Amino acid sequence: MDFNKKNLPDLFQGSVGDLIKSFDSFFNESMKYAGHYFSQPISDLTCYETGSNMVIEAELKNCRKEQIQIYMLRNGQVKVSVENISSTTAKNDKDEIILKNQSVQKVERIVVLPCSPGTGKIKATFKDGLLRVIIPKREQAETIIEID
Repeated sequence: MDFNKKNLPDLFQGSVGDLIKSFDSFFNESMKYAGHYFSQPISDLTCYETGSNMVIEAELKNCRKEQIQIYMLRNGQVKVSVENISSTTAKNDKDEIILKNQSVQKVERIVVLPCSPGTGKIKATFKDGLLRVIIPKREQAETIIEID
């Protein structure tokens, strides 16, 4: 069987080539509007202790203060939630809507605190894409447990 490399491009002309072009066009056009589905608003989250506080810091790219919610949960857990609601509309030359896309993206991260939170006021700030939550520690005295 003789294989001729010159005939190979002929395979992609005609109906098979049109089919491949249709697939390429579909995926290229679809991916233009799908980029925000793959980005994560909470990219880096750390928790550390200072002398009398626990601090949670989260880098929240392209977020506004109104999108962020912080919840103090039971058992020393803190939930950081970011919700993004977006809408995209594309029109043609005749001002007809050819694409309308609405999406809601909600990302949550739960942080288990290294020790019990105190009863003091919890403070949160958001500046330049950095969320900082300061939680006072509960003062705990060391206790000796008697063995029966």
